[in-house]
Amino acid sequence: MGWWNRNEYPVEKIRQWIADGKTQQWIGDQLQVSPKLIYKVCKKHGIQCQRTGPRAGVGHPCWKGGVLIDQDGYRLVYCPGHPAAREPRKKYVLEHRLVMERHLGRYLTEKEVVHHKNKDKTDNRVENLILYSQNSDHLREELNGRIPNWTEDGKRRIREGLEKAAEMIRLRSKPNGTSNTQTTNRQTTPPDTDRQPASETVGEP
Repeated sequence: MGWWNRNEYPVEKIRQWIADGKTQQWIGDQLQVSPKLIYKVCKKHGIQCQRTGPRAGVGHPCWKGGVLIDQDGYRLVYCPGHPAAREPRKKYVLEHRLVMERHLGRYLTEKEVVHHKNKDKTDNRVENLILYSQNSDHLREELNGRIPNWTEDGKRRIREGLEKAAEMIRLRSKPNGTSNTQTTNRQTTPPDTDRQPASETVGEP
């Protein structure tokens, strides 16, 4: 008669396997019983079971080493629990920031920027990285001596912005904020010639 029929369950061994991330199916295969029976044993003895099927991370059959490339070309590393972890599933961290953190021995702040010296976003060797305290410092260094390659639409929006700003300055320089057109219309309005002067009266001759 098998141990499962005598209620002689290897509870501690099952508990350890569950803690190690083993599936109920795997444990059942080791003990030559069904996963359903393993579930019942765990429930009876208060063992917190994990979900059925393959495990997340290295236990998953589609595991690719925990490295992804995002849409901007940066490498993401599987690092669940990190305060800056982001999608997918809030478990991935930008590798270049993670390398800098390990180099400094602390977490980076949200304002700090890590720059690649050779412009290769996948070259995350610590000697290829520079840390800036904020993005304005990064941009100041990055754009130093460079002429931005504006698009035609960008140039048009810049011109419109400058023209609008100049018009606002002109309006503020006029009394009560009136425009040239309004001032001209007020000054060139002819007097009402049909109106009698206030000092004259109409009476009998």
